Amino acid sequence: MLSSYNEFHIIAICYIEEMNLFLSCAFVLDIDKRLIGQV
Repeated sequence: MLSSYNEFHIIAICYIEEMNLFLSCAFVLDIDKRLIGQV
């Protein structure tokens, strides 16, 4: 559960820091979700 919180935090920061990089962050989230699903 802690992992989910961390991921959300990282994405939120990316969104605020660089809205243009929002796409990159979204990609990372997709990859992270896949990793969690396998675990």
